[in-house]
Amino acid sequence: MRRGEREVATDGGTELGPTTHDVVLEVVDDLQGDDRPGAPIGDVIEQTLEETEVRAQAVLETVNWQLNEGRVYQTTRGRLRRTDQVMDLDFGEGDDVQEVNDRD
Repeated sequence: MRRGEREVATDGGTELGPTTHDVVLEVVDDLQGDDRPGAPIGDVIEQTLEETEVRAQAVLETVNWQLNEGRVYQTTRGRLRRTDQVMDLDFGEGDDVQEVNDRD
């Protein structure tokens, strides 16, 4: 079964599959690579179209929504990377952050 497809449940109902938003994030994850500057937007759209049954406009709107919501960002023009995979900075016990906040 392709990503984004739905399975028919044995009770006659349908089991909801992943949303277009989920599929786009998975595709970005697949294409971004550790040694690449991010996933090419055109490839993200093309692969999402291959794996779902949605219109190209819907995929483009989903990519734009995720950019606006901060779920993905452009590393360079035309390349995407997921924000939930950005390395978190470790400030230890939180003292450094607290000291900066105390000065305000």
